Amino acid sequence: MKTSNYNTLALLDLIKSKKYRIPQFQRNFRWTPSQVKLLIDSMARNYPMGSLLVMAKNEKLPMHSRYIDANIDSDDSCEQYNDSDNIFYILDGQQRLTSIARVFLNADINRTFYFDLKKMVIGIVDKDDDTSWIVTRAKNVERLDKGRLLRADIALFDSKNTEKYVYNYIRSSGDFHEFEEDMDSQCEAAARIKDVFEILRNYQIPIVELESDAGLKSICRVFETINSTGTRLTTFDLAVARFFPKPDLKSKWEEAKNSCPVFSEFDVDGERVLQIIVLRYAEGKNNNDDTFVEVNRGTQLQLSPDYIEKNWNEAVKSLVRAFEWAKSMGARPKTLTNHALLVAIAAHWCSRPMLPPDHLLLKRWFFSNLLQKGATQASNYRISLYFKLLRDLAAGKIDRETIPTVRLTTDDIVGLTQGSDSRFKALQCILSAAVKEDLYSGETLANEDIEEHHIFPKAYCSREKLNTKLCESIVNRIAISKKSNRKLNDTSPVEYFNDIINQAKDNGTIPGATARLQACFIPDNDSKNLDKIIEQFTPARFESFMKSRANLLLKEIQKVIGDSLEIKQKPENEDEDE
Repeated sequence: MKTSNYNTLALLDLIKSKKYRIPQFQRNFRWTPSQVKLLIDSMARNYPMGSLLVMAKNEKLPMHSRYIDANIDSDDSCEQYNDSDNIFYILDGQQRLTSIARVFLNADINRTFYFDLKKMVIGIVDKDDDTSWIVTRAKNVERLDKGRLLRADIALFDSKNTEKYVYNYIRSSGDFHEFEEDMDSQCEAAARIKDVFEILRNYQIPIVELESDAGLKSICRVFETINSTGTRLTTFDLAVARFFPKPDLKSKWEEAKNSCPVFSEFDVDGERVLQIIVLRYAEGKNNNDDTFVEVNRGTQLQLSPDYIEKNWNEAVKSLVRAFEWAKSMGARPKTLTNHALLVAIAAHWCSRPMLPPDHLLLKRWFFSNLLQKGATQASNYRISLYFKLLRDLAAGKIDRETIPTVRLTTDDIVGLTQGSDSRFKALQCILSAAVKEDLYSGETLANEDIEEHHIFPKAYCSREKLNTKLCESIVNRIAISKKSNRKLNDTSPVEYFNDIINQAKDNGTIPGATARLQACFIPDNDSKNLDKIIEQFTPARFESFMKSRANLLLKEIQKVIGDSLEIKQKPENEDEDE
């Protein structure tokens, strides 16, 4: 990279020459007039505004782009510059650059920016956090309020006439009775305003330029990390600019999200569709079982537009199918962080041979990976590896390489208290999938209506001085409806389980109630001994209840993943407190 400093006037000349372009993936101009004023006020105070980051036109990465959103007078303002030389794409700083153009080139379609000379004379610019000396009015009104308002573009570009205008206003407007006959005070006031305008004209703006011969990998990294608002620019954003207008990936993805609500529900990125297409392409090109291609930025951007067009719809359809399948496995947006597994499954369903959605091996493979200690959102490499392992699994290769071993004890399960732990989230899915009816009301439970309730509520644990860490355990949670969760709140478990049992007795639905207890993995759920069910919810039985329920959850895990579960044995000499 190289860094160059431009003053405001020089930068505006570059803007007028149309050298700066906005890549297609960038959002539209969104700053409010208040934000624009704050920027100009900061420049007048000579506060740093940060650097702009641009990239010279790169033959390795042709991109569709647009001109900055400013209405600059020019007959060729709509001319396309994709094929022109000496073009720079704005990677970071669009809002600031556009704001400067709108103010100092009078290029805002809806308004003109003015400087309030009266407020400048009385020293408003010297006061912090006061931008009231910058005002907006309807377009192109030359003189307002007895000449009190001066257009920002005129003030910047016509310094000689601006000085005369300011002095005449101070002397003749009648706004300054205190020094009508004091020439020295008039000159001093005019000089203060002149100083502000000089600061604006000579304000230094650093521009960091990523040179045109930068490698594709470097360019991708920059695109992903430089956005100053904290919103990462993804590979999909870059692909939008790379392939526009055919295919128009942004429009295609918006259409997919509108027709497939599951994408918005799980906050799926459009890059997932491209990853599936890359895996399809790689498999068609090389069927060697020992090799696979990584679905990284480079492989996605190197796809041909025609291949994307040809495979887009099938990839979208397969991805929808994968997420709907995950929902049937109990997944919810907050409990499914590993989208990579579903990308591999979706790509697998575009291949042959494949494991169908109802195949028990697929469920076993999915949860065996989710239940790995320390597992997080997988890398691009892992997505490719998952795809290869699924292909091996469909071909009949079943071993510890294709389906990883899960090592757990009841103590491990009790110790799962962090919602960020993938094993915690995997168990949330297992708990949700097992529940078909709300434990408290008995009503059918819809996936989107599920919330988590602490069996021993947190406030209750605090009141009874129970182990607060155990209270946060996955073992102390059940999936119930939002309505029931609100109603139960911090009610004692003895009280609300009594309600469940008494309602069942009154309605003659004891078998249904015990079935719901079993589905929620509540220990001692024998309908022949209802009192025993209630006894386990007393404060004195809290820790024993947790161990009993953890044992039931461990059995359910074994039911889901079969031989992939290895129940660890606790060392005989291990201290119980440890």
